[in-house]
Amino acid sequence: PKETNSLDKVNPAKGKHFSDNVPYMLIPKGDGYQKSIKGIVSKNFQDNHFGRPLLGLEIKSNAKQNVKAIHNGVVAFIAESFAGYGRCIAVATGRNEIFFMYGLNSITVKNGDVINIGDSIGTINAGETLGLKILNKGIFQDPGKLIPGMQ
Repeated sequence: PKETNSLDKVNPAKGKHFSDNVPYMLIPKGDGYQKSIKGIVSKNFQDNHFGRPLLGLEIKSNAKQNVKAIHNGVVAFIAESFAGYGRCIAVATGRNEIFFMYGLNSITVKNGDVINIGDSIGTINAGETLGLKILNKGIFQDPGKLIPGMQ
């Protein structure tokens, strides 16, 4: 049985859930992940990244395209340039999880926006690399094992 919070309520006008167990009030419920872009995985979870494991994936874009949210959540952080990763976005899913995407050409959402799986959050050009990391309860998870078709 799926665990529910007694304070969860659906707002019929927006189809959003209200919950008191996450730092943001509006996070769409849902399980599972989807690919963010069409492309080829160029670096895997354990690949060397400046002398350390990457702890994520890097995907080389095969076309100019929209970057899509891999899961439902709330935009928690946006940076035009972050620690050498370029444009970066962090999305809190409400499951003690955050996913990070970096290397975007543009970001089309803003802090606090509620996003659904598959929503466009930015763009990337052909031949450029999108980075993806998933942090769950303080531990990096392998996106290649979580997102169907990413291996």
